[in-house]
Amino acid sequence: MLRYSFASALCACLVAAIASAPGVADAQNLVFNPSFTLGNTEFSTDYNYSSDLWTEGNYFVGSDPRNYNPLAPSFGDHTTGSGLMYLANGNLNAGAVVWTESLAVAPNTAYQFTGWTASWGQDSTGTSGSDPSPARLLLSVGGEVSQPFTLVATDGVWIQFSQAWSSGSATTVVLSIVDQNTDSYGNDFALDDLNFSAQPVPEPASLAILGMGALALLRRRR
Repeated sequence: MLRYSFASALCACLVAAIASAPGVADAQNLVFNPSFTLGNTEFSTDYNYSSDLWTEGNYFVGSDPRNYNPLAPSFGDHTTGSGLMYLANGNLNAGAVVWTESLAVAPNTAYQFTGWTASWGQDSTGTSGSDPSPARLLLSVGGEVSQPFTLVATDGVWIQFSQAWSSGSATTVVLSIVDQNTDSYGNDFALDDLNFSAQPVPEPASLAILGMGALALLRRRR
């Protein structure tokens, strides 16, 4: 029992060490316009581009939802609080694609798709603060579809989403976000800081050093 406990603790230490070892760098984000700083470009959508966010199915790349709907709450983007973000009035068609992009990928590589989203809806009386029917988003990565998740009802609260994907033999991937909610009141949301990147792997030298450290510890234990 003692040896098993020691081995388990050693494995846990090695996992933690690998995560912070030299050579474990942040992977490059493959999304072309992840924070929408370039405006309405480098992605596709089934939504209509318009600064009129009264209308369902419209979206705009802007800095504050209240600038495009006077009954919306006022809040900033996720990146800096003063930059641009994707602002959408949910489509009445559950199959409408909110955002999609096709990317080149490396075969046999693990990737992660992440991003941030927040509600900004108002109810039938024009009251904002809490979205009466938050968006219900669905992620698709290379045809693998996530379980839908519902946004926080409180307006302006950013939450992160994430989906893992392994490329296998693929050399390209299509990323998509769909809103399954079709309510006309509420169902308004923002997107920001999208990221699609390979999962970092330690350099061989780092793994060798960690392996030698593990052997030394085991020898001392004996």
